[in-house]
Amino acid sequence: MLSTRFSCNYCFVVLALVSVFACGVCPADQSIQGAAEPGKTLNCKMQIEFQGDVVLFSTEQPPKNLRLPIDVTSRQRFDQIAIDANNFLRKYEVANARIKLDGKPNESSLSESNRQITIRHTSSETNRPLQYFSTGGALRQSEKDLLTVPADIIAIQQLIQQESISANKEWHPENSGVQSFFSLDNLIENEIKVSVKEIKGDLAKIYITGKAKGEVDSATTTLNIVGVAIFDTEKQAMTAFRGTVNENRSPSQLAPGFVGSVKIDTTCDVKPNRNLSEEVVSQVKSKLAESQTTRMLWNSDSEFELLYDPKWKVILSDPEVVVLRYADRGSLLAQCNVLRLPKRPADKPLSLDEFREQLAKNVLGEAEARINGSQVLQTNSGMRVLQVVVTGTQEEVPIHWVYYHLSNDEGQCVAVVLTVEDELLPLLAKADLKLLESIHFVAPSRKNVSNSKTELKR
Repeated sequence: MLSTRFSCNYCFVVLALVSVFACGVCPADQSIQGAAEPGKTLNCKMQIEFQGDVVLFSTEQPPKNLRLPIDVTSRQRFDQIAIDANNFLRKYEVANARIKLDGKPNESSLSESNRQITIRHTSSETNRPLQYFSTGGALRQSEKDLLTVPADIIAIQQLIQQESISANKEWHPENSGVQSFFSLDNLIENEIKVSVKEIKGDLAKIYITGKAKGEVDSATTTLNIVGVAIFDTEKQAMTAFRGTVNENRSPSQLAPGFVGSVKIDTTCDVKPNRNLSEEVVSQVKSKLAESQTTRMLWNSDSEFELLYDPKWKVILSDPEVVVLRYADRGSLLAQCNVLRLPKRPADKPLSLDEFREQLAKNVLGEAEARINGSQVLQTNSGMRVLQVVVTGTQEEVPIHWVYYHLSNDEGQCVAVVLTVEDELLPLLAKADLKLLESIHFVAPSRKNVSNSKTELKR
């Protein structure tokens, strides 16, 4: 049942838009298509406000989850053109967020090189249906999070699609539309209702209400929506949307939870293309047949960077170390720690025997862990890789630890430690080796914080 506060939000939305309409009669041939017509251009403004608590994951039993208040205001302004039914191109003039977490301010924005974004709508039931790609390079996780919000205009049109509409008509949208609307990895329950309140001329006022349940980053979330969309049936475009989503998302080992509300206010105009030239659109169109990678970029003012598969989720980020966890189809499979090591003399690279000795001294003090193999490898970019495989048990669970030492010809080094349960190792599909290939050394933008010795520890 909707709460009193939720009902008030609903009333506010209705009153804010009611002046646009008078009673009217809907012609029989009016419809809402599920996708924009190729070549159609929109100029859109969005404001998204998150208010509530971030819920941190707890391993204690019973769980004692820590809550931190969060307040986010995000603004986006962009031109969008539909390339075909499933592919869109956007040029962002504005894309930023002001974040206050536990009273501490922060900001996030799209970099200048990533202002031109292609969006592909997929039919996957186990991944978020809207996939975002930068034409200028890989997106950082913070940039992807900035773009991935509820009620994207592409998702709204898919949610409310209907072959024939009339005043007071109601229907339940397809699961794929609900999954896109809430940006879910997986949809579990769909109790969403779409209803046409009234129509004046070509403008239809459409209510979106109800409840949905799904999964995001291996966590279960429950969402309630009250929203109003204004849709132009002649231009086949959404011109306005206002709504409130109340969410209760549990924390997971991949991401914190969220309990609170999300308010979305969007306006769109069908206008001639201003920021996307025909040449740019043509270039993007010609590359649609090519496989697009959703690889993410990590670089935190460090000497190395990662270009990694988004199945890896960054848990901890620091110039000296990054911790990632790997999940596939909602299941956590492995953890990987990447550590910056002190630079070695270029003519004295670490030998495999020395690496094994370091591990035996610092890691293998416990009888239940032992070295099970080692070898020297090389990445496609020419970096030298030392690999040592350790097996043992942790809390009575058989574990594989794979230790890597990567170095280049200049003596720059990083260590990579993979932790995975024995029975899950086949499901990893050599994702650790692919992650090694993604590591590149770069010139740091600041001096090294420390030259202190870094030891490999489990």
